[in-house]
Amino acid sequence: MRRAIGEYSAGMLQRLGLAQAMLGKPPLVILDEPTANLDPMGRKKVLDYITTLSKEGVSFLISSHILTELERVCNYLVLINKGIILEKGDVEDLARKYHAYEVEVTGLNSSDIEELRRSNLVGEIKMTEDKFIIYTSNPKKLRTLLPRNATIVVREGAMLEKIYMNVVEKHTQQATIP
Repeated sequence: MRRAIGEYSAGMLQRLGLAQAMLGKPPLVILDEPTANLDPMGRKKVLDYITTLSKEGVSFLISSHILTELERVCNYLVLINKGIILEKGDVEDLARKYHAYEVEVTGLNSSDIEELRRSNLVGEIKMTEDKFIIYTSNPKKLRTLLPRNATIVVREGAMLEKIYMNVVEKHTQQATIP
């Protein structure tokens, strides 16, 4: 309280900026990299605060490249590259469109994988030593295609990144087609 603002750490300045943005209880808050310079606990607190305020009716426009964090607080997405809007929409709708749900599956054989590749529910399949990583448009429906002995775990925190990568790849491919 007795220190000049110029003496604050980068993380404290970030918190102060958020506090200033909330003065007057605005209906819309615009934030640029709101968790920059914060330690893991500070990041969690800021994201929890944004979630709480969202439930109270405050809307947020957040610019960030830390997509795994945005996934915790985001329900609508606008992807902009070089000033051009590449994609926008409800996160769940985009996750279905771009097969962005990431699931870990064990207990599959090669014929199971071939059947999954033919399904329109599956976008990409990666194999590791003991499991498959499957990107799907619908984890619940995917479960119905798996053998009973298969184990499925929906992975959290990678959905926005997958949407982003798929959108940018699609846009890049379209830009190179004459």
